[in-house]
Amino acid sequence: MSDGKDRDQAYWETHLEAITREGIGTKAYAQRERIAVSSLYYWRRRLKAQ
Repeated sequence: MSDGKDRDQAYWETHLEAITREGIGTKAYAQRERIAVSSLYYWRRRLKAQ
């Protein structure tokens, strides 16, 4: 069952790394990639807590 969670985590880690690498704002990145900015903030908090 953890395979899905691992894939979710890897998916969001990839996006968060791209934001850092590109030096783009989170909101601008979310708009460009058409993903919810709230999800990016959620996963950033969740991964930082680990």
